Amino acid sequence: MREDIELELECKYCDYEETLYVPESDYNAWAGNGVPIKEAFDYLSAGQRELMISSTCDTCWNKFFPNYEVSDNRTVTLSKHEVVLDIDTVDAIWEIAHGADGWNREFPDNETIKVLQSFEKKAHMYDQMLELLGFKPEEDY
Repeated sequence: MREDIELELECKYCDYEETLYVPESDYNAWAGNGVPIKEAFDYLSAGQRELMISSTCDTCWNKFFPNYEVSDNRTVTLSKHEVVLDIDTVDAIWEIAHGADGWNREFPDNETIKVLQSFEKKAHMYDQMLELLGFKPEEDY
């Protein structure tokens, strides 16, 4: 007999709420055993899975990240310009975000993007602190 668990999900940016019922075995495979969410919950929409991961509903996600898509083969589309990343570049990006073997540990694209965005935000804050102290931050080219 299949045991379902109830997940009461809420977007942390708006009032959106959704209740999902998923098999407990699927939830445990994802939350406890590291099975990628896309594999464990292949029957849920990408928006529902994102709500589980980041507490961000599909509407808010699309507001925050308009014109952004990542395909399964790691082709990134930004603002109608396609950027193809080779495996060495992707591996390096995932390593920056998640440490050694980040790519092999199959972190989701959206999680990697959030980590990199937090690094960028911290770098801007660091630049602002330097400017307040009277130093001019160096530009990277």
